Amino acid sequence: MTEAGPKGILCLGDNLQVLAGLLPEFEGRCRLALVDPPYNAKNRKDYPDEMHHDRWLEWMEARLRLACRFLSPDGILACHIDDTEQAYLQILLDRILGRARRLNTVCVKMSELSGVKMRYQDRMLPRVKEY
Repeated sequence: MTEAGPKGILCLGDNLQVLAGLLPEFEGRCRLALVDPPYNAKNRKDYPDEMHHDRWLEWMEARLRLACRFLSPDGILACHIDDTEQAYLQILLDRILGRARRLNTVCVKMSELSGVKMRYQDRMLPRVKEY
């Protein structure tokens, strides 16, 4: 389903199919593509968040390659992820776009080292950042 509005388009559906449908109109015309994929951290139930690592990479690669086709020559692809798959996503992006085109990796502090998350510090380090 696609609805045109005064400031954009709202699309509902599988993102690979939706992107493919929008490509003829928008290929090479976007200065920014923001990708906010499933973190693959097994903590969501409303979308696929428990894929085998290799499957997640294949799933992401198809979508990233398609998203890059929307970018203008001066366009930027920005991705938001936590540390579950961050390193692998960065390598995948380097392979698709070329390492020389990476502008930066930004780490955002999401919380403090306190509260409930510290209850499990004997088993795992608490997550306090995203990229």
